[in-house]
Amino acid sequence: MSDIDMRKYRTQIRIPGDLAEWVKARAGEEHRSMNAQIVHYLETQRQREGKNGRAGTKK
Repeated sequence: MSDIDMRKYRTQIRIPGDLAEWVKARAGEEHRSMNAQIVHYLETQRQREGKNGRAGTKK
């Protein structure tokens, strides 16, 4: 891994309460923090887009 892969960025996001509860529930089921669950979802989506070109950019 390069140095850029190891950097962590701290950010704050605002998401609807029902979505936050859903993420929190999934995180608990998978024994992760909410942050780790969100990172997992983002990594999964990035991998899907990598395999399918630029999937998810439909207009």
